[in-house]
Amino acid sequence: MTRTQILHALDAFLESRPGFDPANYQGAPQAYRADYRRAYQHLQDGRALLRAVSWRDGIDADTLARAKHHRIDFRPSATGNTVEVDYCTGQYYPVEFRAAVCQTLSNALWHYFRESCGCVTADAIRTMARRELGRSIARRWFGA
Repeated sequence: MTRTQILHALDAFLESRPGFDPANYQGAPQAYRADYRRAYQHLQDGRALLRAVSWRDGIDADTLARAKHHRIDFRPSATGNTVEVDYCTGQYYPVEFRAAVCQTLSNALWHYFRESCGCVTADAIRTMARRELGRSIARRWFGA
């Protein structure tokens, strides 16, 4: 698996539709809207994190494989020379699958900031994440 294949697989998985089931929200439209907002926020965060990872050549396929969330795995596609994301659902797929992608990408960036940018402390990594990605994304995915 190459870095490009893994990034394409993460991008395709991130952009896939969440598949909310209206039957899960009978009589609770505010719960549906809250879950939808969370899934949409994870999509926006994932896009920003993916852009940040994509232009850093120092984040290779091995780094991405080591950084993956515990519910994510990468496997070769049966149809060709591509990679797919294999995801194991936890509680509720529509609101959690994009968060797993965001966590994978933030773990890869954490490693990159530590190894390649000279950030030796967690606070230095969080400061770098705030500077590179903005305060809200750094707070959600780096604990800053």
